[in-house]
Amino acid sequence: MKTKLLIPFLFYSMVSSAQFLYFKEGTKSKSSFVLDKSNTFWHLSAPEEGFKLFKSNVFQFQSDEVNFYSELVSDKIGAFRVSLGSHINSAKENTVEDQTIESLVNGGGNGVLNATTIFGYGQNDWATICFAFNPKLGFQLPALGSLSEEATFNCQLGGQMYIDVFGEKENLKLFSILSAYGIAGSKDLYSNLNIQNKPFFLSQINFGVIIKNQWRIMASCPVAATYGKFVRKPVSVGTQIIID
Repeated sequence: MKTKLLIPFLFYSMVSSAQFLYFKEGTKSKSSFVLDKSNTFWHLSAPEEGFKLFKSNVFQFQSDEVNFYSELVSDKIGAFRVSLGSHINSAKENTVEDQTIESLVNGGGNGVLNATTIFGYGQNDWATICFAFNPKLGFQLPALGSLSEEATFNCQLGGQMYIDVFGEKENLKLFSILSAYGIAGSKDLYSNLNIQNKPFFLSQINFGVIIKNQWRIMASCPVAATYGKFVRKPVSVGTQIIID
């Protein structure tokens, strides 16, 4: 019972503790440490953004399944861009373990509370680098299609490093996102994964191209994890649509 109360409390504390951080749109040239708001990562992480519906929608394809993650609603809260999203897996033949792994790799669950804020960035005439803090609180609920008999939750503490290279008009960009998280969850989460009842690590990379800051074509795969079952997944190819 204490663990179930502690994880949501930690998530809330991490979000609340950073409310003094605000990143404002700059007026300097691009050869500076102020991000242009046309940048895609900034576009999805900037605290100036207000209330949005279905801002980001991601389709990931593998040989025998499709994973879909939709950001249902998003808004800014202090320094953070906060969103509520959901993951759906189309695999017809699936186990509880496989479904749980897919949910962790593709957002965090069939219900995900996601917070993002940029804490470091740089940009010049041809490239961008960003560092973001990105805590998540995810849920797998039987009522929303989970194969697990019991509802589970997980807390992911970590962040992302984003790099892109672009041309003069920024219509086409090459990008890469490296993400890394420490993950803790409920007892049933560990049971569904058939792993020890303690926090574990998961890191993955996304890379591809961005077209006109609204359409992202990418490949993704886990690169490091506490347990090999996470990194033995095949590479996923997908697309992300960003709606203004």
